[in-house]
Amino acid sequence: MNRRDFLKLAGLAGLGLLAPRAFMQAAPAHLAAPKQNVLVVVFDAFSFRHFALDGYGRETTPNIDRLARNAIVYHNHYAASNFTTPGTASLLTGTMPWTHRAHRLADTVTGDFRRRSLFSAFPQHHRIAYSHNPFAAILLDDFFEDIDLLVPRKELYFSQNKYLSSLFPKDDDVFNLAWDRAIEQESSKSYTLLLSQLYERLVSPPLASEIGAAHREIFAQFPLGVPAVQNRYELFILEDGVDWLSETLRLQSGPFVSYAHFLPPHEPYKPRREFVDRFAVDGLPVREKPNHPLLQKQALHTVQELNALRSRYDEFILYVDAEFGRLYENLRGAGILENTWLVLTSDHGEMFERQVAGHRFPVLYEPLLRVPLFIFPPGQQGRIDVDDLTRAIDVLPTLLSINDQPIPFWAEGSVLPPFDRLAAGTARDALALFSSNTPPEAQIQKYSASIRRGDWKLIYHTGYPELAAPRIELYNLKNDPEELDDLYPANQARAAPLLEALIGQITLANQTGP
Repeated sequence: MNRRDFLKLAGLAGLGLLAPRAFMQAAPAHLAAPKQNVLVVVFDAFSFRHFALDGYGRETTPNIDRLARNAIVYHNHYAASNFTTPGTASLLTGTMPWTHRAHRLADTVTGDFRRRSLFSAFPQHHRIAYSHNPFAAILLDDFFEDIDLLVPRKELYFSQNKYLSSLFPKDDDVFNLAWDRAIEQESSKSYTLLLSQLYERLVSPPLASEIGAAHREIFAQFPLGVPAVQNRYELFILEDGVDWLSETLRLQSGPFVSYAHFLPPHEPYKPRREFVDRFAVDGLPVREKPNHPLLQKQALHTVQELNALRSRYDEFILYVDAEFGRLYENLRGAGILENTWLVLTSDHGEMFERQVAGHRFPVLYEPLLRVPLFIFPPGQQGRIDVDDLTRAIDVLPTLLSINDQPIPFWAEGSVLPPFDRLAAGTARDALALFSSNTPPEAQIQKYSASIRRGDWKLIYHTGYPELAAPRIELYNLKNDPEELDDLYPANQARAAPLLEALIGQITLANQTGP
């Protein structure tokens, strides 16, 4: 089956051809029949600091900005962590990392939370899920019992070894490493020179197959390389994801909840041809920032290197923006948006400062935590701007509330304004945790955590051998949005209640256990 055939067939999921379990699970009779659809679209590593709506100096999101005229825009929305696993788990479960316990890169949620998610909370909807990101896909596997159509992530890839790697689903990392060293010759170590030469001849003219020719046409659209999952053998294009999602939702015959987690603009940054070098010489000023003691072991970059990487990231955002615009128009043209709550957000942000680029660092600065949240209600006319602090854990209870579904006891978030008018203007803390070496069953001892309350933000680091004692940082984001002036030494009294609240959460989590 080729990719286009799969996209068409997968779209028939609404008829149950790919999801017979949907017809075998009767919804609880006491629940009112749901009437509206929910679509959550996640673009990975998407920082709100790179939006013109946030004052950024580049027009990176012209389509999203235009569509936001009929949306609710959240200007201070926070992820629960700075990388995929804990950030995605918090979005899907409505709980903080110290509750779902998916701290490390390939962790799963704790046992109870496998049946506590966006999918279990909508039992009467047809539930659909997909992720490009292998670590988000691990989490979706956790929730499989409550998902009617879970598309394997490699079904929307087109790499030459996709079908070979599918033979080793339990040893994916080992297989990819072996392929890299024996065939692709990308790493410093090589097992053989013969196989790589044979493979190169096989996939090159004149011996290339028809599929190979189609791939070369795609390669021509991406002069810096086709988007990939941090290597060159798991390749994909966002266009295929948009086509699959559009067709799948178009063929749904009843209410659905769909979660689509696409990898761009996550590294490696590979924009489509028309976006390459769009920002190469625009002269956007960059403010140098001091390095952090916990970043000394990272791959450090010069200001010039950071500027180049940031430009590529911004160009990759243009690609994301174009494809989201196309998805929106597809859904609108099919009449789907007339009855669908569309949510656009991300699991975490990206950083190009303090001599490092990327994410998953033991720091919790604004570019890593502030992510987009746009909610497009059916029939919305006009834009609503929300400046209140909001959190990823608030998305699940909000979607349930607006669909007249009960909010489960385990959800830790609260309904977002303007849907809960009593909540508008009320203080809510935005917290985040980085504890990437903590097993789910272990005490949280080595970690970075942050709390924002109003204009004040405190960051706390403890348990690191590089630090002789816990490190505390305090910033006033209204006066210092770039987090350059650490006010903690002169404002310890102001920091005390924030520090107490933050450490109290971790202490409680350690006392109650996973």
